[in-house]
Amino acid sequence: QERHEIDPAIYYLKILIKISDNFPEAHFQLATIYKNQHKFIEAIDCYQGVLLLKPDQPEVLFNLANTYRQIGKIDPAIYHYKKLLHLQPNNYEAMNNLSLALCENSSFDEAATYCELAIHVHPNVPESYNNMGNVLKYKNDFAGAIDFYTQAIDLNPDNAEFFYNLGNAYQETLQFEKSFSCFDQ
Repeated sequence: QERHEIDPAIYYLKILIKISDNFPEAHFQLATIYKNQHKFIEAIDCYQGVLLLKPDQPEVLFNLANTYRQIGKIDPAIYHYKKLLHLQPNNYEAMNNLSLALCENSSFDEAATYCELAIHVHPNVPESYNNMGNVLKYKNDFAGAIDFYTQAIDLNPDNAEFFYNLGNAYQETLQFEKSFSCFDQ
């Protein structure tokens, strides 16, 4: 049922784009539909269509970078997150996602820098602390990772992922009782 409702939307958006290619909203809507259908290459093409018409669209840059990351194209994802941060230097979500992409690219020092910036800009976002814990874990700084995972849990004690990460960090430091306690959460 839902697919039948989307297909006409794709059809009419494509017609609209064919009639008037200078309609960035149509490209964006079509990209969103494709992304939701996991048609990532088509989504990327549509997001790039928007950027040809309006090059400095933060929401488009963010979605484009996320889509590139979803298909494992890390370098273009990093490029678009950085371009977004040039436009919106305090966008902590872009900083967090950029830090994740940098970790996937094994650029741990740069990832740590963006985690620190995200924490500085918006200190009450637990995901930033969790991301920093992950960066430190990748750098084999388990004591530092434990500290940041603990801060993430202090901000959101209901997040199972934070406890899982903390438990793994304790396990790496042979603190098994603390590790088991985290896994029980």
